[in-house]
Amino acid sequence: MQSADIYFNIVNIVALFFFSLEIVLSSIGKEDYFGKFFFWLDVISTASLIFDITWVWDPIQSSFSGGSAATDTSQIARAGRAGRAGSRAGRVIRIVRVVRLIRIAKLYKHAVETTERERHDTVLPGELLDTPDEEGPAHSPPDVEEEKEENAEEGMEPESRVGKKLSELTTRRVIILVLVMLLAIPLLDETQWVDNPPVGQYGILNIAEFAEAYGQATTSGVSSFQVDAAVYKQGYDFSILTFLQYHVQGNPQGLNNYLIYIRMPYSLSLSEDAIREYATRNNMITDAIVNLKSEDLLDPGVVVNPAGTVPGDLRTAEKSTVEFEVCEDFIPPTEQCSNSAQRPILAVFTLRYEVVMGAALNIAKTVFICLVLALGALFFSKDANELVLNPIERMIAKVEKIRQNPMVAAKLGEKEAEEAEKDPEEPKSGVARYSRAVTENITRYRFNKNKNNKKKKGPDPYETLILEKTIIKIGGLLALGFGEAGGEIIANNMKNSDGGLNAMVAGRKIQAIFGFCDIRQFTDATEVLRENVMMFVNQIAEIVHSIVDTFSGAANKNIGDAFLLVWRFPEKDRNMEVKEQTEDAAIKAKLADMSVMAFLKIMAAINRSSVLAQYRTNKALCNRIPNYKVKMGFGLHVGWAIEGAIGSKFKVDASYLSPNVNMASRFSVYSMFDSDPDLIEMREHVTEKFMSTFRKGYALYEAGEWQQARDVLEKAKKMLEEEDGPSCTLLDYMETFQFQAPGAWEGFRALTEK
Repeated sequence: MQSADIYFNIVNIVALFFFSLEIVLSSIGKEDYFGKFFFWLDVISTASLIFDITWVWDPIQSSFSGGSAATDTSQIARAGRAGRAGSRAGRVIRIVRVVRLIRIAKLYKHAVETTERERHDTVLPGELLDTPDEEGPAHSPPDVEEEKEENAEEGMEPESRVGKKLSELTTRRVIILVLVMLLAIPLLDETQWVDNPPVGQYGILNIAEFAEAYGQATTSGVSSFQVDAAVYKQGYDFSILTFLQYHVQGNPQGLNNYLIYIRMPYSLSLSEDAIREYATRNNMITDAIVNLKSEDLLDPGVVVNPAGTVPGDLRTAEKSTVEFEVCEDFIPPTEQCSNSAQRPILAVFTLRYEVVMGAALNIAKTVFICLVLALGALFFSKDANELVLNPIERMIAKVEKIRQNPMVAAKLGEKEAEEAEKDPEEPKSGVARYSRAVTENITRYRFNKNKNNKKKKGPDPYETLILEKTIIKIGGLLALGFGEAGGEIIANNMKNSDGGLNAMVAGRKIQAIFGFCDIRQFTDATEVLRENVMMFVNQIAEIVHSIVDTFSGAANKNIGDAFLLVWRFPEKDRNMEVKEQTEDAAIKAKLADMSVMAFLKIMAAINRSSVLAQYRTNKALCNRIPNYKVKMGFGLHVGWAIEGAIGSKFKVDASYLSPNVNMASRFSVYSMFDSDPDLIEMREHVTEKFMSTFRKGYALYEAGEWQQARDVLEKAKKMLEEEDGPSCTLLDYMETFQFQAPGAWEGFRALTEK
């Protein structure tokens, strides 16, 4: 009752206040809420409570219903459609509220579960902690174990970020889909646009009552009834004209169910002039009712449609027929009218407009449903693809790359690190930049962030991204740990799909250049530096490994004070499974040059390193070794070796076994004997005068003065017992350019030929 509205309004106002307070607090303390989907959903559902307060809604409703009452049929129809739209909007608002109440219930349940977990985790004074004993972990009481099992069954584990995001997006899509369907489907219903009240039947019934009264008055034989017959006949005539006024297409009061054909029991008594006068006075289409004076009105009937449409032109679904039987005999109510006394009344209405409209709306409804389903499927699959499937496919692709070439894992890690260091792209438009700045300021104010901290921290990554990066890191660590020699081990195990691990794969024979370099006086340095010796070795290793990698080599392993370095000859596929190393002499010569150049660069880098120079002033080292400086010995050798895994299932080391590897190690040891004549006899015949002349010619060559360099080098190549090879090589190269340095000469030439 209306007297209870005051209590209902008070409850609504209280709920409106608390819901509004919840929105404000959530906007302040909850990230990813303000301005997002659920924020607007909560605002709309909360604002809808205002219209349930009668103190607000009644004045609004009165303002719309004020003024003169709608009396014509079109206004009544529009009012009916507006009422139906209002009821649909109310249903939609109620659904929005239900969604919000479900979210509030989920938050309440989460808060209760969190409180319950905290209560169980809290240790009260006097309680004993569950500590493991010697026999194993402490056993919980049976009731605690049962509770843990129940918690596990209820899914108490924290939800993953991917699952949470996918669930949120799915909920959002479902809400939008349901709201769109609720709003749009009724708009595509035929009853929303076409009103077909049964006024045609009422009009025919009115005509039938006058016709029956007139017929019984004329056939009864009672004089008083015959006097009333003229009155009934006049009512009969004007009821027909009124019926036509409201049901013939084109008249101002014409309804949608247009009358096209009638058949009446009696002809009209009005003159044609009277009929035309009535039609003119009521703005009726005169041509449509002229035939009412015809005898065809009795049988078979007359067409009153201005377009001349006859019932035979329409399909069964496009026309509606109203029939009555009038008894002209005056008989008691208990008796039935004879067939001869029955006179038919027939009216045919066209429903073509409604049928066409209905067909068009059905087509639109079908297209709309197909579009909604297609877009829904597209958005649902888009969320699943972006959050789950695409990351999995990227992981599969990267694992496949690592499987084919394990060494690519390190490069993938470097590429990921470079991309992570890049700043996100700034918005290009001024409006976007302004909006972004406003959002950041609001966020900083809401969460009390340090204004001086300009480094932005992005959202926590999803588990799929963490897993993808972890795969790259694991692959990179495998590549670093096993090196090129262990690439075959990694590849073979990744090809194996049974889940087992087999590191003890068979070795294979390869051709390569092996290099050894060892740190001189390492034993003394170890005794002096002690714990810092690891840093000392790593500083040298950084120089050695980086330069060797630059010159196409690979570091294989560190053996105390020595480094094993390898320049493998390239491989090429002979077929899908077998690889063979190249036999191209030019490529081998190129690798040999690069290995020698790498060792030369290492020597120079060690002497120039400011980090290693600090050890020259280390008092402990200088006391142990006067005038100490970092020195290294080098050895190179080329030949075959067996590449594979060395060790057991407990520890595997990927390396090379061959006398050629040992030979390179011996060379590095022998290089400490600087005065050994066997190692320096190749330069015994070189005089100081020759070296001075060659250096002068080489300086002119490097400076681009090739004509002067030609004269000097021509002289130098004849100063020894045999022609000097380096001088001849430089002269042959300058001769290809007619002893004119190229315009882009930078003081050196690229090694394109061997």
